[in-house]
Amino acid sequence: MAESSDLSKIHSSSTGNSNNAVDDDVLKPAKDEIIRAFDLEEDEKKHKIINDLLTNGRRSLSNYEEDLLPDIYAAAINENDGALMKSLRDYFEKQWKIEYGSSNQWFISFLKMYEDDADNGSYKCVLNRTADYGHKYLKNCPILSIVLQLPFEGIDNECLNETHVFDDLWFTITNDGLESIKKFSNYITEDVMFKLINKEQLALFQALREYYRPELFIIILLLSTIETKQYRK
Repeated sequence: MAESSDLSKIHSSSTGNSNNAVDDDVLKPAKDEIIRAFDLEEDEKKHKIINDLLTNGRRSLSNYEEDLLPDIYAAAINENDGALMKSLRDYFEKQWKIEYGSSNQWFISFLKMYEDDADNGSYKCVLNRTADYGHKYLKNCPILSIVLQLPFEGIDNECLNETHVFDDLWFTITNDGLESIKKFSNYITEDVMFKLINKEQLALFQALREYYRPELFIIILLLSTIETKQYRK
């Protein structure tokens, strides 16, 4: 049982899992803004509401409608440029860059490329989606999920909520590799797709490496355990 526990720890710590702690000093202002927006300073459910918002996004507010003043709840749930969404976007953007990007400079560069592209609204769209739904679409490797969501602009919120296209893309690319994204050419521009496949843009290749890294650690650990047992015989 100890072996199984060790493997789980390796997997969760190696994927950039969204449950890992982020620098509280950097993210505290975003949390404080949410508390002020909802007038939650004295609310006994403050921490539960905040933690839910920072994990599951604005949609989780429906669980607390009876705990909030009607006008505050209505504004938060309906206003895409209101105080709550601005604070959530700020929080998740910092999380992308600090938690997921601190040891992956290529990821920071990839985010910046999309953020600075005035003609491409993909960065804002994915950031808004994350603020709205939290970690729902980040799966077990947030870096890979974000790197897929940004260039696959055709997989919009409606497509994500009403079809299994993103799940199919995830399963296909993690099992069949980089070339397999050709099967989803309807959702990405041809130019961007071939840059990713031919590694002119390395982000997707590097994100896949991050996805496979914990699996490799597990294999190495298993082999080491087997060799140790055989040696003791």
